[in-house]
Amino acid sequence: MTFGSKSLFGFIGLLLATSLAGSAASEPCPSGTFVPVQLLIRPENPCAGRDVELVILSCGPCVRLVGLEGPDSLRVRARMRPFLCMPAVCFQDTLVVRLGPLAAGTQTLNVRVIGEVVHPDSSVCIAERTETLTFTVGSACGPQGPLPYLDQVEIGTQVICVRAPCPPLACPFVFIPVGLRGHFDTDCIGLQRVEVLPRRAYPAPPFVRIVYGQNDCSRRPCIDGTFPWSTRLAIPELPPGDYVLPVEAVLVHSTCGDSLVETLGSTGVPFTVVQECPPLPSPSCFTAEWHGAFDGNPCEALVAPDRKAQVILELSPGVALAGLQGEFALDSLALEITDLKPVGPAAGMHLGWRPTPRGAQFVMFAEQGSPIPPFLMECIHCGWPVLQVTLGPRAGVPLPPVTHLVARGLLASDSLGNAVPECPSLFARPFLEMAASICADQPCDFNGDGSQDVRDLVLMVHCILGVGGCPDPKPSDLDCNHDGTLGVDDVLCCARTVLSGGSQDTIPGRPEPGVRVSMGQPQAGGERVEVPIALEGAALLGAARLAIEYPADRYDLEGADLDGAPAEWLSLHEQQGNQAIVGLIGLSAAGRSDLTLRLRLKLKPGMPSGGQVRLARGQFAGPDGAALDVTTGPSVRSLGSVERVSLAVPQPNPFSRSTRFAVTVAQACRLEVGIYDLAGREVRQIHRGWTPAGTLTLEWDGRSADGGRARAGLYFVRAAGAGETRVRRLALVSAP
Repeated sequence: MTFGSKSLFGFIGLLLATSLAGSAASEPCPSGTFVPVQLLIRPENPCAGRDVELVILSCGPCVRLVGLEGPDSLRVRARMRPFLCMPAVCFQDTLVVRLGPLAAGTQTLNVRVIGEVVHPDSSVCIAERTETLTFTVGSACGPQGPLPYLDQVEIGTQVICVRAPCPPLACPFVFIPVGLRGHFDTDCIGLQRVEVLPRRAYPAPPFVRIVYGQNDCSRRPCIDGTFPWSTRLAIPELPPGDYVLPVEAVLVHSTCGDSLVETLGSTGVPFTVVQECPPLPSPSCFTAEWHGAFDGNPCEALVAPDRKAQVILELSPGVALAGLQGEFALDSLALEITDLKPVGPAAGMHLGWRPTPRGAQFVMFAEQGSPIPPFLMECIHCGWPVLQVTLGPRAGVPLPPVTHLVARGLLASDSLGNAVPECPSLFARPFLEMAASICADQPCDFNGDGSQDVRDLVLMVHCILGVGGCPDPKPSDLDCNHDGTLGVDDVLCCARTVLSGGSQDTIPGRPEPGVRVSMGQPQAGGERVEVPIALEGAALLGAARLAIEYPADRYDLEGADLDGAPAEWLSLHEQQGNQAIVGLIGLSAAGRSDLTLRLRLKLKPGMPSGGQVRLARGQFAGPDGAALDVTTGPSVRSLGSVERVSLAVPQPNPFSRSTRFAVTVAQACRLEVGIYDLAGREVRQIHRGWTPAGTLTLEWDGRSADGGRARAGLYFVRAAGAGETRVRRLALVSAP
């Protein structure tokens, strides 16, 4: 068979624990020695076009998976300590290998299992075998899992087995953990929440509702692929017996003005609550979890550029504790730990901590007594709050959607200084360490697509001004400036967020050939330069963001304004390094079809003119909030070759009575403007003399130098000054 990609094995040779030191020199084990490692294909009934995974399972502390090699020949390495094998306990160890989408038909996979057997006297022997998995990949894909987007439901703890896989087991009269796992085939659908709804009948498990969400307001293309999801929850305690957990799935379509709920189906998941579970580990240990980690909310805290996040570490000890030490680690450099504070029963304890590049190390202790009492309540995923962690964003680093915070190396002590370790968990450990999820709060992500850009501004304007669809109820984060009212000021507040970079989407927009952006010739006047930027077809725009590069070492940015200051458009700008960032927001659908933006620069004292101005980047959204892909004309202009004399196109042209034209001079000079026939003879002198810098509007009434009417035909208007000459053609037609 063929694997999907060798990149899946970029970690080849990376050992998950310590390497098999000395295994090459070890003797073979006696015949019949078996190291229990189980291999499974997931899903159970694979089909063509969908991902297939190899799942490798073992039970610790008896057997640990320590290595994986491939891809041409898969080899799994495991270490077995027979003297640690306990028939009543299995700490499941798992490796998952993505084989990729496979072709329909019968597939065969050979896996070499290399087992290192360690005896009490530290002697080692090697037991090897080859396991062959033969499975059929169907040509057609049926429904996945018990419900759409749901692949697996696990109810209970995973205990009481030596040979993997370990079946889940629900214990009586304690909260029962439930794990849900699945995936989406598109990024336009996501998990919103999981609801646990009680039932009147007792004893009976509650009703579980999985709520998916699809944002139909974003109007962006969906990305196809595999997008996994998982969550955990707990259902109330039950007496021993056989039960069925009812599970329903619904899909909420969020439109710009309403929400529609679609029922996807329901199923029942059978499970058994046993008469008795194995005893819990020795009470001389503790468990640690983040507050709220099992309440169904995907985020334990929210963080924003102007707001810090706080999470709380909870302990459930079997004995009273007088001290705790450990380390916190972040998986992103976007956040940093700014403060640690003992809380709850630990509030009076001394705390010392220091930041690390990825988090912080800490130690807390009490001068006398053991302030953190044993947690004797019979519940799962609950404990005493002991340590509050405050996190803030690092300056200049964009916030990712989610940052994970992990507690590592935790060690406690009692009042006599005896070490109290973490309890070994009876639950199947997740693939990642137990982590608190700190989510970025996007106050201006109006369409909920995870990006802050001009599309959000369009929809926000429509909602606030009442000229388009708006969710009901209105999102609370519309009040961007937190003044208690909704208005244009909130749009400007979010526009500044977008100007500053926001979080942009890289998906191409809808082609809009009716919109064109082009940069005109710079016009100089003394130490100032104006660069006109034309937006043709602006009536098809709802908002735009332009990034214009200019030589900031030579020029200061004085402004960026729309000609005529049209009331139906909001404009704002700011400087970011060597770029002028300009935002344009349409307030009305009845705006003018063409706009001209003027970028105004001023030469710094003692600096020579020169350099280039360039339209570096543009974001555009239509009146419906969809991203647009627009046509771009000339986008680079030289400031070193600024025209000292420019001659505008005469209007009207052709003409019968008179025509007007503008002449702009960059600096004061002697200027001559005249009308000439096709033979180059001067027909009429329009202007001659010393002319200050600026624009001069002139007119020719169609008469020659002697005052008579010039004959109908082709002529030229010629402007000469400062060593430059500009010419435009004129067409004089007979008067009706």
